Amino acid sequence: MMLVHWHDLGRYLGVYGHTDVSSPRLDRLANEGILFTRAHATAPLCSPSRGSLFTGRYPHSNGLLGLAHHGWEYRSGVRTLPQILSEFGWYSALFGMQHETSYPSRLGFDEFDVSNSYCEYVVEKTQAWLRHYDGNHPFLLTAGFFETHRPYPHDRYQPADATAVRLPDYLPDTPQVRQDLADFYGSIATADAAVGQLLDALADTGLDSNTWVVFFTDHGPAFPRAKSTLYDAGTGIAMIIRPPTRLALPPASTTSCSAASIWCRRSSGCWPRDTTRRRWGIACREPC
Repeated sequence: MMLVHWHDLGRYLGVYGHTDVSSPRLDRLANEGILFTRAHATAPLCSPSRGSLFTGRYPHSNGLLGLAHHGWEYRSGVRTLPQILSEFGWYSALFGMQHETSYPSRLGFDEFDVSNSYCEYVVEKTQAWLRHYDGNHPFLLTAGFFETHRPYPHDRYQPADATAVRLPDYLPDTPQVRQDLADFYGSIATADAAVGQLLDALADTGLDSNTWVVFFTDHGPAFPRAKSTLYDAGTGIAMIIRPPTRLALPPASTTSCSAASIWCRRSSGCWPRDTTRRRWGIACREPC
């Protein structure tokens, strides 16, 4: 499995109806897999949301109720996705962003490099890992992008046309807001192209034939009435799952869900069958 996650995106992709956003590679990924149209974060804040994504447990259960860089950590005894999969012979690697702990070794990855989370560095490290994968173990390969977190410097991201962006109804239509949204769109375009490089590397190595690809973001964009709020713009997230082959899967899921729940559902098809509901905790609604 290759797991790709971004910061602060919400659902700002073309495939979610934002036709003014340039995201061709993720739009294509959605067309090849399942697009979750009603996925929500368990919290509209980075660390608590990501903690649920990697434990299958809600923040009040896993203990990660605030930001990791403010001292919040998982409760003692809480196990993460890499730790659980290791019991079934999986090898796990993380490159780039993580925001669940100040001590990355606690996350249970067999290998990690969190020294740089800008997308070009993450792509370089992930591509190299895929080229050298020996095939001896199933893998969980996690690529965490800093994008699309603020700031959006113009020397890194080419902004979109500020006159062409479509403003959400919760933001005022001013030149400053338009430029801010255009800068955000530039970050999206850069990160989308980087995802395309990861998908190309997966195809070039032939690993796409038996690798699930999961894409998600942690919560809504960093705008008023979005990130850090409980409005839909704050909790609504992009989530896409592409299977390794063209299985009989629906092109979209309109079921209300959180990304935390997908790890404990056998119906996702990507986990060992003897993982159990007890391993994951209260986010699981059905036995695995």
